[in-house]
Amino acid sequence: MVKRVKIGDGSPGVPKKKRMTAREREELLIENFVGLQRAMINLSMKFENLSDNMSKLLNIFEVSARDYMVNKGRTTPEVDRDLVNRINLLLDQNKNILASVRSIEDKARKQENTKPVSAPVVVPQMSASSNVPAGMQQSYTPTTAPAKPKTIVQTI
Repeated sequence: MVKRVKIGDGSPGVPKKKRMTAREREELLIENFVGLQRAMINLSMKFENLSDNMSKLLNIFEVSARDYMVNKGRTTPEVDRDLVNRINLLLDQNKNILASVRSIEDKARKQENTKPVSAPVVVPQMSASSNVPAGMQQSYTPTTAPAKPKTIVQTI
């Protein structure tokens, strides 16, 4: 049999619940209502901001689509020159990085030649499970010099 117990009837282990007065209930409801209004205003402002950002993004897409249709995907010589200049700048930076790596490699080889041979040097290998994308995994052999990058020159 299940014994039914009323809450707050003095049974052991069941604390009496304090009843709210009408005034306390009204104050609590008012507090909750004010908090809800603040949350709604905040949410409304965020939705307005989101709507503005979406309108701006849509405008950018419309302008881009219109420009693409007018030019049919063609670019101007100035844009082409700018792109070629940026690629050449990247190639120059690549040459500088390559020279620095070669210099570090030469210093490391000189240090290896001057040290007495005591233990083999272990070079960590990159495994296929590393975070390097599959197309980017290459092994580097210092005895093979990489091909020189070609400078792109375009006449416009």
